[in-house]
Amino acid sequence: MIAKRVTELKPAAVALPRAIALLWSHPKLLVLCIAPITIGIAMYGIVIAIILWLVNAQTAQWFSFSDGLWAGGLQLLVAVVLVITIGWIALLFIIMLINVVAGPFHEQLSQRVERIATGASAHEALFSWRVLFRDSWRAIKEELVKLVLFSGLQLLLLLLHFIPVVGSVVYLVLNFLLSGLLLSYEYLDLPLARHEIHFRDKIRYIITQPLRHAIFGWLCMLILVIPIVNIVFIPICVIAGTLVYCHYEAAD
Repeated sequence: MIAKRVTELKPAAVALPRAIALLWSHPKLLVLCIAPITIGIAMYGIVIAIILWLVNAQTAQWFSFSDGLWAGGLQLLVAVVLVITIGWIALLFIIMLINVVAGPFHEQLSQRVERIATGASAHEALFSWRVLFRDSWRAIKEELVKLVLFSGLQLLLLLLHFIPVVGSVVYLVLNFLLSGLLLSYEYLDLPLARHEIHFRDKIRYIITQPLRHAIFGWLCMLILVIPIVNIVFIPICVIAGTLVYCHYEAAD
């Protein structure tokens, strides 16, 4: 039973190395990777500049409260957790923005990977500005809904901090699981949307196999927490997400 479960989870666990290997063996895909990386670096720089400006504007106020607010071990623990939470929200916000702006490139990349992985023609329509604007608007709405949903769940999880010590530990565990599932959703979204799976059904698709998708999301997380490197790896995560979808759809 355990061996069968490990075998079932293995494709999600090795998706990133498989994506790198596929990219290495199909160098023409690099063209579709370079444009999103360029866009990502530009957007990353803009967002970081805004954050640094805001931090600089509030630095004096933060230091004036430091002696009273962060005194004690429990307050320090809460402070660290809050910093991690804000960092995650900022990271996911940047990734969501890149996914919207670089969406057409990611879509083409995912289509070609699906053709390679399945040996069959992926769902691919002729280019149309009308379709592009429609899909971009849909992507923006879904990204906003995801951002609101994730932020709302984060606020609910923050209530766990009212439970001394244990609450903070439970928060970290649940937040880790939630972040993995959200990142998994980000990179499974393209093949799911291409096969006309609607938003609620996408959520259901992810949470019906939470461990499988969380493992894939956690592996992406390990790479995406590294500044600058995360921008380079976003197209690779797109490839990996498509490979995960193709494998399990074929298996099912």
